[in-house]
Amino acid sequence: MLLQITDFSTEPLYRQISQQMGERIRRGDIPGGSALEPVRSLARAQHVSIYTAERAYEELVQQGFVESRQNDYVVKSCVPEKDKAKHTKSPATDVLLAARMQSNLCPPLPLRDTFVCIQATSQACEMVNGDMYDYFQIEKNRYGLVIGDACGHGVAAALLVSQIQAIFKSEVKNSASLHDTVSFINAHIRASLIRPMFITLFYGIYNAHSDKLTYINAGHNFPFVVRANGNYTFLTASSPALGLADDSHFNIGEMCLQAGDILILYSDGITEAMNNHREEFGEERLLEIVRKNRKLSPAEIMQQILSRLSTHLATDFDTDDRTLLICRFKKHANKQARCL
Repeated sequence: MLLQITDFSTEPLYRQISQQMGERIRRGDIPGGSALEPVRSLARAQHVSIYTAERAYEELVQQGFVESRQNDYVVKSCVPEKDKAKHTKSPATDVLLAARMQSNLCPPLPLRDTFVCIQATSQACEMVNGDMYDYFQIEKNRYGLVIGDACGHGVAAALLVSQIQAIFKSEVKNSASLHDTVSFINAHIRASLIRPMFITLFYGIYNAHSDKLTYINAGHNFPFVVRANGNYTFLTASSPALGLADDSHFNIGEMCLQAGDILILYSDGITEAMNNHREEFGEERLLEIVRKNRKLSPAEIMQQILSRLSTHLATDFDTDDRTLLICRFKKHANKQARCL
């Protein structure tokens, strides 16, 4: 069975598989009573882990397309008319709809602009995502870059990141400053959500005219920049995570950038992914891959990272959302500018 799946979609791999197979079942391309191909066979054919293939089948079971019989997954007969309304209103269907709505909040990929080239991916460990990323043009020559990771995962975390994505869209339209935007999000979490909900978040604004990235890192993993010559720098200015206190102070950091530099934003689901020996993927491995492949495009660098991550990952420890954003800075708006 030929399916069109990609690591660069905002939908996790298992959901891409289940959605496409569900559509084929709905159209009648896979008739009722048919046994789906074995999990291992599907995993080999689609170049995914056995865990991913099995999870895709389990989602089809939850949606009512398939039933599990011993070691087989068998397509159900058509849902009777009297049961369709009940089936449509199932909790699994509602959560799937929420996941699709959440993915619609993500910006289109990739972004290839005069000054930046951006590629990103976010894969949920459950049906909805507790991670987020965003990017947007604030005004001419200025770009916002965001990554966040809510505590926990599942529906509560997904609701939190969806609210924050909506806030960013509103605040950017109102031309809010870096500090004002982060402070507003912190106040919103404190006022409206059940504690102790919180989110780690990195928000940076790149000015292509001054060659400068200004940022606030609220408890998130330290991003890093790999230079064209292979040197690298971590962005270490840090502040508390959002939602922990009403009076949090947020430090603003700065980084001077050059054409060809690559910025890597990532959630801990990338670096803390474990293999069967309980060894984490780690920042050093991530940095090594980027440095080795720094002359490639952001999409190609991401493919290298995800390939190595897939090889490293043990299915028993695949319990966290994973998000990665790669931005290459291209030519500058002001050739005379010198960031000091």
